[in-house]
Amino acid sequence: MFACKKAEETAGLVLQPEDNRLKVYQFNINSFNTLTEIDQIISTGISTDNNMVGSIYDDVFGRTTAGFVSQILLSTDNVEFNDDRQIISTELHLYVSGYEGDSNATTVFKIYESNFEIDANTTYPSSQDIGILGDLVADFSFDARNYFDYADTSNYFIIPFSNDFGQKILNTNSIYLEDNTVFTNAYKGLYFSIDTALSGNLIWKFNFNKITSYIEIKYSYLESEAATVRDTNTFKLNLSSSAGRFNLYQFNRSPLQSIIGLNSNECYVAGMGNVKSKIDLSPVLTFRDSGELMIYKAELVAHAKASTSPYAYKQPTGLLLSVDLGNDDTTRYVDDLSSLSYSNFDGSYNDEDSTYRMVITRHIQNLINNNHQDTLLWISPYGKNTSTARTTLDNGHDGNPITLRITYTKLH
Repeated sequence: MFACKKAEETAGLVLQPEDNRLKVYQFNINSFNTLTEIDQIISTGISTDNNMVGSIYDDVFGRTTAGFVSQILLSTDNVEFNDDRQIISTELHLYVSGYEGDSNATTVFKIYESNFEIDANTTYPSSQDIGILGDLVADFSFDARNYFDYADTSNYFIIPFSNDFGQKILNTNSIYLEDNTVFTNAYKGLYFSIDTALSGNLIWKFNFNKITSYIEIKYSYLESEAATVRDTNTFKLNLSSSAGRFNLYQFNRSPLQSIIGLNSNECYVAGMGNVKSKIDLSPVLTFRDSGELMIYKAELVAHAKASTSPYAYKQPTGLLLSVDLGNDDTTRYVDDLSSLSYSNFDGSYNDEDSTYRMVITRHIQNLINNNHQDTLLWISPYGKNTSTARTTLDNGHDGNPITLRITYTKLH
């Protein structure tokens, strides 16, 4: 069997005179000024799914150290302990959601009683002064190489606490054991930190939403005055998602401070909200003199530079663009993010060509149409206040300037 093949053509094209056909143009702009800034104080939000403890250093971004403060809560109201209770053991069961850094490093956890009164509905800055710490309740050294052997199938750390802490809970006056409102007046919470002098290049991540973390207190008691054998019992204090907590960060950005500047040919972005870069889209305003345009697509493309640090830092999984970079509750994103969704904006990292691609068609169309004047945009990573990822974006240093690719039609 055989048949003839008709030449391909666009349906209906011959019906429209060529002079009246809309023409599609493409134009690249790659002369954008950028500015990197470093904040020492950021808002950490009310975090329950990404609390971090540890410290990481690299040759570009310097050192970042993380810890957090958390309430501890009664697991039940109206607690009544048995008489003549004596502590046997006190252990923290802490769910680990992951880590970043040197998988061979050792971490020395330092956990203290906190005297800072947490409001579970309040957002705190990363530099919040939590006052004078209470007693040290845990001094625990852990080798990351043993992580999967040490943690059980639920990814729990089991960290031994001071039995003095457990006995103090057992001896608590019953008026403070009625409910968590009165209990948190007596026990404000815990401060999780590390010994930076003895710990390696590693940050641990904890998720208090996924599985309840808790402190287990095991004790013995006499059932009656005539009893000769002591019975045992356990009691749990919860560090659940309903407990108030917030992250605390410390930064030493000395390497970065010496190289950033206005109109830099590199710009820097780091998670945990501390290092941010601004890009000036003013060159786009020249399109306002080009008549009425329809933008089919406007895509901002940025090339990420590979880390040359001994510890190769993790690239952000995606980047965001915002007009105002506040905390998670006040950030105002570009039109394509605020009006549409992440899937339209994209912003994800492509490891094949080491690029981030951000579709900002609506934002550019509104800018050209003079619907807003937002030419200055902040570049930040996904999860900007809790992510440990960071990246260096090339803006011409290695021949890969940040480029805005505009595909458009002139309407008349």
